[in-house]
Amino acid sequence: MKYVCEACGWEYDEEAGYPEGGIAPGTKWEDVPDDFVCPLCGVGKDEFNNRLDSTFVISQANVFGGGTTVDAFSGLHTYYNHGNQPN
Repeated sequence: MKYVCEACGWEYDEEAGYPEGGIAPGTKWEDVPDDFVCPLCGVGKDEFNNRLDSTFVISQANVFGGGTTVDAFSGLHTYYNHGNQPN
């Protein structure tokens, strides 16, 4: 399972662990210490989402059509009108 930092997009992969930070391969997210911070941006563990949850958000946004996309890492909804000006 993968967990994604909402702030910067860095991924924690349970299979790979994070050996550089002292977290062995195979370490489940729930077993990562509570004081873990993202190695890229420094936000806490509570700012990470399950990769599958992020994928679900993207697939739900696609239901509304090609004009709506979702940035799963920041949770921001951004509207792109593909060159068409609103009426």
